[in-house]
Amino acid sequence: MRIAMVCQPRDRLLASGLLSGSTGIVASELAKCLPPGYALTFYVGSDHGETAAAAGPGGHPVVQVPVEGDRNEQALELLSGLWPGLSARSVAPGYYRGYFARVAELLGREPPDLLHLQTYLQHAPRLRAALPDVPLVLHLHHPHPFGFAPEAAARALDAVDVVVTCSEHLAQRLRAHLPSHAAKFHMIGNGVDSDAFAAPDADAGGASARLLFVGRVSPEKGVHVLAQAFSRVVAVRPEATLEIVGRPGYLPASILPQFGRGPLLEGLRDLYGRNPLVGLSRQVISSRSSYRRTIERRLSPAARAATRFLAAEPFERMPLIYGRSAVAVTPSVIQEPFGLPVVEAMAAGRPVVASRAGGIPELVADGRTGLLVEPGDPLALADALLTLLADPERARAMGAAGRKDAVAHWTWQRAADRLCAVYGSLAAGS
Repeated sequence: MRIAMVCQPRDRLLASGLLSGSTGIVASELAKCLPPGYALTFYVGSDHGETAAAAGPGGHPVVQVPVEGDRNEQALELLSGLWPGLSARSVAPGYYRGYFARVAELLGREPPDLLHLQTYLQHAPRLRAALPDVPLVLHLHHPHPFGFAPEAAARALDAVDVVVTCSEHLAQRLRAHLPSHAAKFHMIGNGVDSDAFAAPDADAGGASARLLFVGRVSPEKGVHVLAQAFSRVVAVRPEATLEIVGRPGYLPASILPQFGRGPLLEGLRDLYGRNPLVGLSRQVISSRSSYRRTIERRLSPAARAATRFLAAEPFERMPLIYGRSAVAVTPSVIQEPFGLPVVEAMAAGRPVVASRAGGIPELVADGRTGLLVEPGDPLALADALLTLLADPERARAMGAAGRKDAVAHWTWQRAADRLCAVYGSLAAGS
């Protein structure tokens, strides 16, 4: 089966032969796990003109397609979040229109047997018009269709045969939001390289009081809630430390409503800035420092001295970073579609304390592989962390159980198997 994987226009082919960006990483890992018989070709963005196919993930060829106006698109995306009521730029019909038009032209010359489109629903009709007889799979990593009016999303989904999602939570939300297309949504999940994250010696981190947050350091990730909780932890356990690992920045504010409504999301507006000038200052001018200052203000002096901020670390270092921690923390205040740091921590044999929201409860078995708390509740978060720090044996048992669950359900091979089942059903015409 010949498959064309149309990646996001910001994804790039790296010197390592893998793809950049979070969805590029997912596409890379899935491709490496496809069985023989699947001939996949990637289409990704390029800053240096169109190039001949090069070897990419799993040895599959990569066609690099020129992306014009990249900086303009990024600027428009940021600006769309500064004025309340504006739609996210990423749902606009003209969003990277040239990239998708060129991909459609290339695919029309040599049609594949199946087309796999990453994220951008509004471009599905264009690809369907170029390839009217080719099954089209849309791959959703976050609630992108909620940025459209339901009628517009439903019309665009007419061009799609199957939608695969990163979690059952996201699939269920979409079924309820777009009932006329409910049968199209299927969970395949994400995964982790369980060998790379193989649990280190059980004593490597379990005897310590080191807490670990991994992810984008952005308000929706709830790091400000963790700061308040950690201040309470340090008051009880002065030896506790916290590592915050990830790139600072803001998710564009216009995308936040796609994750739902409610007081927690409304509260994020104070952190983003409730008027355009404040928003411009925080989200654009000082985007790499303003949220960190918010976090630091919520840390007690003792907690601040015990907190270490690290930039985004190379992937090969992450198993070591998880391994030297006692507990991994995911305090998101949004409905997380999946929670990749959660399964990485589980694969590394570490217990997880996380928000009971979105797709996270599909990953963490509360009381067995970790503890779940209500999002936005620093007292509950602190109590859960103190509970595990006070009982290292229970924490180690949870980490071991999490490792087993990750290997059994959340490897990239498992996700690829579920994806192949979708491909197979389309090939069979069902």
